[in-house]
Amino acid sequence: YSDGVSNPFDNGSGLAGDNSEYIGLFDVDLGGFLSSTTLLRYDDDRKVLSRIDSNLTASTKYVSLSGRYYRLKSAVDTGGRFTAPREEISGGVTLTPFGGWSVGYRAVRDLDQGITRSQRATLGYKDDCTLIELFFEKRNLNNDLIRNDAQFGIRLTLATLGSFGDK
Repeated sequence: YSDGVSNPFDNGSGLAGDNSEYIGLFDVDLGGFLSSTTLLRYDDDRKVLSRIDSNLTASTKYVSLSGRYYRLKSAVDTGGRFTAPREEISGGVTLTPFGGWSVGYRAVRDLDQGITRSQRATLGYKDDCTLIELFFEKRNLNNDLIRNDAQFGIRLTLATLGSFGDK
């Protein structure tokens, strides 16, 4: 009770209505090889699982896989023109065949609209102090705020610059 208002919380807070929403986190890590995290939100007033956000990763010396499923059934309308999708799936694979070389691919698919929102392919080399990566990225966001685009690029990361000056 606050300032004469019986329920001062809006629908998006998870505290509106007769009952608060229940939130759960489930996390499994099998020594770095396989891990999964799932976040759940249950709306007791509407009797619906209002949010699922689940990640799964697996990695070996030569292959890394990742995947994510996300769904939102909110009491607040999020399906407007400039908002995030209500349901999407994403995943990626990176192969590290030998030396410091790697090749990878990642995509995000909007299940509401039935379109692939973004894709990224990479070819890279990494040693103890440098990462050089060539990439192609394509984004299909379908809104007026962020335009669809495709680009090639080079990313250079220096992990250490070493020592400078006299000791």
